[in-house]
Amino acid sequence: MACTHITEEQCVTRVPKEMFKKKAEIEASDPFFGGNSNNPDKKAHNVPTFCVECDLSKSSLICLNCGIINCGRYDSGHAIDHFNESKHAVVMDCVSFALYCYECDATVTVDFEPALFPLIKSIRLLFDIEEPIGEEEVKTVTDQVASSKLKSPPPKGGKKDKKKEKNVKHYGLKSGKVVPMTPQIAEIIRDGKPRGLNNVGNTCFMASALQALGSIEQFVSYMCDMPDLEDYLIDPTKTQVSFVSNETRNFFRKLRERTPKNVPHQLNLFRKVFVTHCPRFQGLEQHDSHEFLRYLLDQMHTEMKKCQDLPDIPEGSTFINELFGGTLQSKVICMNCQHESNKDDVMMDLSLDLKHKAKLPDALNSFFAKEILDKTEKPECSKCKSKQTSSKQMFIKKLPQVLCLHLKRFRDDGSKSCKHVNFLMDGLNLDHFMSDDIPEEPPTFYELTSTVQHCGENTGFGHYICYGKRGSSWYMFNDEKVELSQPENVLGSYAYILFYTKKPTSAPNPTPSTTLHSLNLPPIAPPTKTNQKPVKK
Repeated sequence: MACTHITEEQCVTRVPKEMFKKKAEIEASDPFFGGNSNNPDKKAHNVPTFCVECDLSKSSLICLNCGIINCGRYDSGHAIDHFNESKHAVVMDCVSFALYCYECDATVTVDFEPALFPLIKSIRLLFDIEEPIGEEEVKTVTDQVASSKLKSPPPKGGKKDKKKEKNVKHYGLKSGKVVPMTPQIAEIIRDGKPRGLNNVGNTCFMASALQALGSIEQFVSYMCDMPDLEDYLIDPTKTQVSFVSNETRNFFRKLRERTPKNVPHQLNLFRKVFVTHCPRFQGLEQHDSHEFLRYLLDQMHTEMKKCQDLPDIPEGSTFINELFGGTLQSKVICMNCQHESNKDDVMMDLSLDLKHKAKLPDALNSFFAKEILDKTEKPECSKCKSKQTSSKQMFIKKLPQVLCLHLKRFRDDGSKSCKHVNFLMDGLNLDHFMSDDIPEEPPTFYELTSTVQHCGENTGFGHYICYGKRGSSWYMFNDEKVELSQPENVLGSYAYILFYTKKPTSAPNPTPSTTLHSLNLPPIAPPTKTNQKPVKK
């Protein structure tokens, strides 16, 4: 809900120096500083929270009026005491960046969120959370390039051959390490490394999804060339102030620009337009990346349906539907009279259950398996004129150009399945799930384009990153940081969303696809993050 108990002019723009001094004093006096960090007996979330009144606390709430940091109602309630004394009603959680108003007694939003970004940056600096993922938990480009995959080992005698070394071209990294030139590094020098996205609050859910879309060449190419939608409206009188589609186009145009020192791109303008049309994403708290993707693509699809004669789009369709849309067929057969009832639905993605599944093919087999509808689930048979035990099975009637697979890691109770799921880099084939109602076609294969990973143990704590393929190289996108990656890192990730792109039918049949199992590599341990969903403060 929108709050009016504070204005932009009343807000502090940075954490007061007194708070930095207070934290330094606590660190000097307590080796296990922080209610949820450093203590080896607890699962750390790496944010040393504190309170100016009682020092150690499980939460830190900063007053937007004066910048004082107090604890919440589930500690000693000093933030409430501060409100009662000063009437400063609005506080920000220093971990999740959610806003809470004691006058409204609820989590709130304000209409001047961009003005809070300098304060958020200052909070990140205070709590040492500038980097969302620790260096030891995810390999950096320096680690990968210097690994045995990219660096020639020294001779058996243990001494390097200086004569041979002189003939090797090198590329210096920021770390000061010098490593051999490789095709991947040559591509970076020629085309430039992709740009990252600044995290303004908890926008990693948005940044990771956009970077995943940015690895789908058909999507980015069309969006960058797309004209203004207002020029193609079926009814020009029903124009609107802004279009999410237009702003998405502007966003990807900017993201593709080469800049000095590869400066990260800002999400501010895109986010402002998007939340105007999808207000559920207002505020500074964390959201679900898959949910954001669905809302974004649905909003763009809705806007494009109001247009006609858009370039390269068949009449009655949209670019979103042409690229991501497929058709699912639900086939129900009455087990009494064998009457068959079919229903077709648009498929924008597939949400796959992970219960007892450790491989992507197993999850797909489970989704398309035949199930028996009996007892309270019996459907009405139009031929028998009564409810009958029936079988139900899903089939694919039309394959999408880009296949989005959502692995259902989050449970209803907020917990998360942290198991590693073995998936394919290339050669994903769904032909055996196709409906018998369509004519036989040449085999269709998909190759992996990008993934989104949620790092964390549950819905309350977490951070999103993306692995995406740009050109012939894989990268890890972690907000502002963009690091060169390797296929084994991608396969070892704990994927939450997978994007596969259909290969041309003229392309040769792929060799057996690379999987983590075929590489004999263990999965990479999922890193944790401290973004926390808001609760009553």
